[in-house]
Amino acid sequence: MKVIKNFALFVIMFISFWSCKEKVEQTTNEETTENIVEEKEALPDDFMAFYDQFGNDSIFQMEHIVFPLDGEKALSESGVAGIHLTKWQKEDWKIQRTFDDMDGTFQREFISFHGIVSEAIQDKSGEFSMLRRFSKIGDQWMLIFYQEMGKH
Repeated sequence: MKVIKNFALFVIMFISFWSCKEKVEQTTNEETTENIVEEKEALPDDFMAFYDQFGNDSIFQMEHIVFPLDGEKALSESGVAGIHLTKWQKEDWKIQRTFDDMDGTFQREFISFHGIVSEAIQDKSGEFSMLRRFSKIGDQWMLIFYQEMGKH
């Protein structure tokens, strides 16, 4: 289990670095952005069926989360900046439903990278976001990371 958590942390750091680097390149040189090629893996064939059931079946959802679940809480009400790491506990978990773009207010993107599927949701302003990461453990897709919707 510790190996999975260490691997998940490595992937999170790699994706964060990669995302930040790409954003800097895109904003600093308009001509260069046309030459940046983004390599994304296709979503695994069985992922969307899992994802749909995860959002529609609360029992299935609870059975497909690695508790205690690593993650991040949104900024506190006091607005204190920084990373708010947490371990989501089974008894405190709030069931999550299928994505709703709320009439175009939110957008979603899936990124598949080395067996981990990340789902990033954010509002159009980019001020509020949520992140979930899923990975196959054995032959089952599992939620392995959750960043709560909010300012991060």
